[in-house]
Amino acid sequence: MDSNLKVIILRGLPGSGKSTYAKTLTGFTIVSADLFPDLYDEHWSINFDKIGDAHDWCYSQFCMALKAGRSVCVDNTNISLFEIAPYRMEARRCKAEISYRTFGKDIPDEKLAERTLHGVPISSIRAMRKRWEEIPSFW
Repeated sequence: MDSNLKVIILRGLPGSGKSTYAKTLTGFTIVSADLFPDLYDEHWSINFDKIGDAHDWCYSQFCMALKAGRSVCVDNTNISLFEIAPYRMEARRCKAEISYRTFGKDIPDEKLAERTLHGVPISSIRAMRKRWEEIPSFW
């Protein structure tokens, strides 16, 4: 694989600005479970029956982009290591340079709930914050 490949893995709770940041990137293919067809209804409410399929689809889009020699930005919450690990392993296999960007850790949950585009309830944001895992220094 091309050693000039880059992978940016965005991390942050809903409403923290990940997608806004991703839109500013040039030269990257953006992959996100949020882009999965029919994941959201006309009111932007999530269909939880499709969330697993959405993440599988996102990962397959990521792999296809790397295989095609394109740098990729992963725009998901990525709050736990098990969510990040498959992307990291594939990026390493492709010898891509990996960076992690964290958003909104200091933003209060109430503000995140106001900002999120998908109506994520504050209770879900709080639960996600409790599950947050830091990236190990050896990654």
